[in-house]
Amino acid sequence: MPDERWNELFAALRSNRDRAILATAVSNGVRALELLRTRGATPSWNAPQTKPRAPGTRLIRAG
Repeated sequence: MPDERWNELFAALRSNRDRAILATAVSNGVRALELLRTRGATPSWNAPQTKPRAPGTRLIRAG
C-alpha cells in the first residue's frame, strides 16, 4: 500500500490508541482476518486469558 494511503488511513482514525493498535498489528504482520476479528473492548486483567499454543498441543488456560 502506498505511503499516501497509509497516511489517509491513520488520519481517519479517531484516537492515538487506535493508531497505535493498527501500527502494532501491521508491523507484526497480523493477517487482515485477524485484524477484522479484533474487538475494541478493554481487556479484563482479572479474567482468565488464553495462552498461545504450538500446533498439535492442547489448549492451556491461564488462571
